[in-house]
Amino acid sequence: MLYIRGNRRDFDQWESFGNPGWGYDDVLPYFKKSEDQRNPYLARNTKYHSTDSPYNTSLDLSYLEATEEMACNMLDINAERQTGFAFFQYIKQKKSYGAEYIRNVEVIFAKREVILSVGAINTPQLLMLSGIGVRNHLENDRYSSDPGFTWCRTESSRSYRRSLASSTRLEVVGFLSSKYANQTDDWSDMKFMITSATINNLSDVKVNAFCLTNDFYDQAYSEIINHDSFSIISMILRPKSRKYMKLNSKNLLNYPLMYHDYLMNPDDMNVLRRVKTTIAFAETSSLKKLGARFYSKPLLNCKHLTMFIDEYWECAICQFTVTIYHIIVQFF
Repeated sequence: MLYIRGNRRDFDQWESFGNPGWGYDDVLPYFKKSEDQRNPYLARNTKYHSTDSPYNTSLDLSYLEATEEMACNMLDINAERQTGFAFFQYIKQKKSYGAEYIRNVEVIFAKREVILSVGAINTPQLLMLSGIGVRNHLENDRYSSDPGFTWCRTESSRSYRRSLASSTRLEVVGFLSSKYANQTDDWSDMKFMITSATINNLSDVKVNAFCLTNDFYDQAYSEIINHDSFSIISMILRPKSRKYMKLNSKNLLNYPLMYHDYLMNPDDMNVLRRVKTTIAFAETSSLKKLGARFYSKPLLNCKHLTMFIDEYWECAICQFTVTIYHIIVQFF
């Protein structure tokens, strides 16, 4: 299992919000406890690692050489500093077995404390159904209900076939700071993932991961289906746009109402335009020697704009931007 620890500043900020025990120095022992780091270069830093990284390919090395050409740091992203590029790191993953069910419970007594944790969406839904939330929303007769405890079914994960070139198809990860972030602070606002799991080679990804229609997919990628390729996924780490959710009904099994409001804050678009950096990455000599070139076909609804200017990237970002796996909820 590959993993990346969160940035130190995020943990320390959570602690400053009134959550003792959640500072980076507090959680670091638990990161180390879950790790069996067999990469000798990384394992020698015993402050941050405990003592099977998978095989890394020559492609991985080329990617890192390319980042070096762009004057980016190469470092251990799970150690003291995080801004820069590195191989993905891995931990051993134990098997677990469980059941999925819904069960009515009258009374539960805890010896110490109760931890309600059913995900970033189900948790606030349960809290609101239990009467914890915004008063004028919960006092609506449609949503009011008696407090209770329920186990919720979660969506199972989907695994994709492995590549001969890499153990997970996720090769290199990098953290960068846009001009909107403090350049002297190790608190990046952008993350790049370099992967050989490309949309033109995994047809199920277009539906299950990106939710693309067949028309959009065929127009954009039909010319390079099954061609050798890699992708650079650009992610904003601390978006300023705020989403919110409401109850749809007092029935737990009814999905809540989600109001996403993506890119409503213009600062988020400004940061995402850093995607332009990926073109410079493909132009490095380290990747040119592999015959790499940027696939420059414009998206259909952005063809009227000149390629690579800010207006084009804004159009492309609005046309083809997806969420990933880091859902965070603040509950008031």
